[in-house]
Amino acid sequence: MSESTGISLAQAALLNQVMRDRRQAQVDKIFIEVLSKRCSTHKFIINVMKAAQFLLDMQRFSLYLVDWTTTTGRYDYPKFQKDIDLSTGFRTKSVLCMPVYSTQDRVVIGVVQGINRVNNRGDIVPFSNDDLKLMGQFCDQLSVVLRQMMMEASITKMNVDRKSALDRKSSTAVPVFALANEYRTALATEIKLDHGSSTGWVLPEEMDHDEHAHMVRSNAWDIDVLSLSELEMTQMFEMCLEQFNLLEEHDLDSTKVQTFIGKVAGQYLDNPYHNFHHAFHVFHTVHCILRSKNLGFLSSTNVLSSLIAAICHDIDHPGNNNAYEKETDSDLAILYSDDSVLERHHCAVTFKILKEDDCNLLSDMNRATFQQSRAIIINAILATDMSQHADLSRTLNGLSEDTFETMSQESNSSVYNTFFSAILHTGDLSGQAVPLRLALKWGDRVIEEFKEQARKETLRGLTVAPFMINLESPSRAANVQKGYIDFILKPWWLQFLRFFPDNADLQSGLASIEEVRAFYSAAADPNEKTKQELKVRMEAITVTEEADDEDATDASGSIPRVGVDLLKKREDDVKAT
Repeated sequence: MSESTGISLAQAALLNQVMRDRRQAQVDKIFIEVLSKRCSTHKFIINVMKAAQFLLDMQRFSLYLVDWTTTTGRYDYPKFQKDIDLSTGFRTKSVLCMPVYSTQDRVVIGVVQGINRVNNRGDIVPFSNDDLKLMGQFCDQLSVVLRQMMMEASITKMNVDRKSALDRKSSTAVPVFALANEYRTALATEIKLDHGSSTGWVLPEEMDHDEHAHMVRSNAWDIDVLSLSELEMTQMFEMCLEQFNLLEEHDLDSTKVQTFIGKVAGQYLDNPYHNFHHAFHVFHTVHCILRSKNLGFLSSTNVLSSLIAAICHDIDHPGNNNAYEKETDSDLAILYSDDSVLERHHCAVTFKILKEDDCNLLSDMNRATFQQSRAIIINAILATDMSQHADLSRTLNGLSEDTFETMSQESNSSVYNTFFSAILHTGDLSGQAVPLRLALKWGDRVIEEFKEQARKETLRGLTVAPFMINLESPSRAANVQKGYIDFILKPWWLQFLRFFPDNADLQSGLASIEEVRAFYSAAADPNEKTKQELKVRMEAITVTEEADDEDATDASGSIPRVGVDLLKKREDDVKAT
């Protein structure tokens, strides 16, 4: 037994060393790419963070340039400040900080910081001496790369107040200060602010995109996707794949994953609703469902295909529905013979991207496995066509409650197709299955897109669908949302929930649906009683979103600012009636 144990331990140690060497090789590759290719400061910073995450599994990693430096080789900080943890809800349990020295005069030009080391079991542990050694080597490599970047930054620094920079740090750090400013400028261009609300239901706000904005709970059902930048969503996409061990299972490196998701994000148009934020929200919902403990056998191919379908399900969406495409005899309608026009287009664009070598997340699959993956992606995306909703609902209704829990490798392919179609359809409908303050944002965007299509149809002399008429009236818009919940969302959610009775996320979604329906019901009814009920709900949202905003009321101080326009418009509706 001792001999067998010795062999096992030796193999484990060898595997650990191999994995460490593999991570180090990936870090070397990233740094070589930075050195060999001219890249922006913004891209450089992102690559550094990516390399650090490859080297050590950490929940957070930061690179500080100029703004925070150390004059010693160690970083002993007895008075740890808890302000950030308290304000974000993030819990700091282990920290590793190391200085980055210039290669010539050993002047400190930056500091790297890792927070919360994670072991193979997912537990947070202290940083070890081996971690310290690895991070030291990382800082040495980073110093070499920084030196080259500083040469380019020497030109950039001409745009920086030289006197201010010199007063702050040594002359060696002046280019680094310029680098930091250039990075902050690039990062600011990625921020996508929420659009104004025409219904008066959504608080006007700017996204608080500071250095702690990436401290989001990637597994939380109620994550505010609209507050995330494109950069944060692309990083979280890779994190979610890693949680299912898909990078290792399918021999995917971070560069390919990021190239793929970057290309996908770029193909989404800037529509009010059908944009990359919506795609990521659907992806996140599917990700949460796939983590359910009430699921039978799923291969890594199944999971990867389902997640690809989710993130690509509305790619290159024009912002109008299939009916509009067919009525206008669009190129897409002609190409796909009026059959699930947009959904077939989404499938085509998806596989066009996957066909590119540097974006192909399915490249490790043999022909049979690829065909299986392709079928899952196509069937799931086609199932998001609302004309298929009734058929899919009938199919689900004919399945026993333990169907998805007892799936096995021998299960009929139709069971898998139904499952992947159902979870993507659930994700696509989930915009109103989140807390009220988030549901109102999604709902407001849907209404804006409907209004734009109605405007285009009116200009063309086309018939406008009844649910898109007169949406300038908040009570009318609320009635449309209420109808959607009553006839589409809630019946579907209850049916889907049969298969996952113990899933806390789906149960939370059902509770949110009830809350959102109650709000829209009150908003759709202009009588005095419901007006008061709506007032109370708007006050609750105001407290949730702007607890410290002393100006969140009208002049009388009695009605939340966010509800003033809505109440006035409703009174006008009553008078007009």
